[in-house]
Amino acid sequence: MSLIKIFITAIVVNLVFVGGLLFAVHDISQASTSTNKITPKKVYFSETECVQATNKSCQFRTCDYVPDSKTFEEVCGADFKKGWVPIQ
Repeated sequence: MSLIKIFITAIVVNLVFVGGLLFAVHDISQASTSTNKITPKKVYFSETECVQATNKSCQFRTCDYVPDSKTFEEVCGADFKKGWVPIQ
């Protein structure tokens, strides 16, 4: 194999690797921001109140991390409320 073929193969492999890495990072960032935007209609102040009202298991939902490049509304949703919500 000539030196040029080896060089071209190395470049192609690196481009595929970097492209896959960028795709994975983009996919992860989209998943982490989009899940927080699903806001239930009612948020409860305690787990007991949530369980009694919905007859479902409940979890505490908060939106603490907002990157400097984003706003709270972009990450958490415009009508996001911190509190206990039924697990879907």
